[in-house]
Amino acid sequence: MGTTAEQVSLHADKVRAAFLARKPGSGAFLNAVSVPGARVIDRALDQEDGTTVTSGTYTYVQRFALTVSSMTG
Repeated sequence: MGTTAEQVSLHADKVRAAFLARKPGSGAFLNAVSVPGARVIDRALDQEDGTTVTSGTYTYVQRFALTVSSMTG
């Protein structure tokens, strides 16, 4: 949430970059995501609805998808 469309867009860029960033050379994700009982094997931006404003409050909607595998499988 923010007070301007530009502000929420900049925050959305930071979230997207942090969630999808990879370590140079290894291809591994830079920031770990822990899922109890599973191993995260991939992640992606699933949906991006962008900026909306309601009663003067700006929001930016992004949805991410995680692909996981069982720890035993």
